[in-house]
Amino acid sequence: MTKLNGTIVVVDDSKFNILSICDLLKKNKYNVMSFLDSKEALNYININHTKIDLILLDVIMPGLDGYELCSILKQNEHVSSIPVMFLTSKNGTKDLIKGFELGAVDYIKKPFNEFELLNRVKAHVTIREVQRQLEEKNNMLKEEIKVRKETEKMLHRLATVDTLTEIHNRRYFMEKANNFFGKSLINNDKLSMMILDIDYFKKVNDTYGHHIGDQVLNEIGRVLKTQNSDNTITGRIGGEEFAIAVYGEDVNKAEKKAQLIRRKIKKISILTSEDEVKVTASIGVVEKNESVNSLKQMLVFADNALYLAKNTGRDKVVTQYIV
Repeated sequence: MTKLNGTIVVVDDSKFNILSICDLLKKNKYNVMSFLDSKEALNYININHTKIDLILLDVIMPGLDGYELCSILKQNEHVSSIPVMFLTSKNGTKDLIKGFELGAVDYIKKPFNEFELLNRVKAHVTIREVQRQLEEKNNMLKEEIKVRKETEKMLHRLATVDTLTEIHNRRYFMEKANNFFGKSLINNDKLSMMILDIDYFKKVNDTYGHHIGDQVLNEIGRVLKTQNSDNTITGRIGGEEFAIAVYGEDVNKAEKKAQLIRRKIKKISILTSEDEVKVTASIGVVEKNESVNSLKQMLVFADNALYLAKNTGRDKVVTQYIV
């Protein structure tokens, strides 16, 4: 099969012009679609725009003239990139300027010279093909960038999120909490810390299996995720141990948040085939003061408060004032 040089749409109300142009283009291996009526041409172009390389458009036509058709085409984002070359008997400067202002890329005067017409057609079809190749490369680049961004997002999530509970993992929590701590030192702002531990979690795993234990952890993650904000960071820092850092709030406000979290955890209910699994949590709360000089030290104080909650009945919040 002979390879065609491109597809050209010819629009002219003169049958003689149509026949002579089509015959010339077909002899030079172009696929040609011709129309005597502008509206029919517009309908074809709208449907087949991806296959068209060039539009040869007569200016003076009854009904929808060449200028009007060109204007309509250039306002349609799907077809506006198709080059339009005017065929015109008009040779006034104003007419030529008008054509270019409407978006035409070229014009050729009637009666046309065959050599000139073929060379101009070849030039614009070649440019159109280069544009297509650039668009294709651009689209491929956009897709590559999209995939890269999605990959980066996924890698960031893997690096910062605990996959089971879907809250921040220990590494990311410590990084953000350290930022809070440093900022609180610089600005002399308050910083509170909570450490939460699930009561008798080993018993849950031993009695109902680790899959139920995982469900419990996931539900607690849901509760803690609602606390995340610009001034609050939550994270899973151990098997059944979680931490919450609250920037800019004193220990009394932090204690209220801790009590709210404790009550929400107590409402968690997981049904098994034989039983309803319910859990409680103990929480230790502290506030940074002048004697605390590191996040690590603050976590130790919060852990001591948690230990006190565990040893005085569990399912409770213990606030410890650092001295």
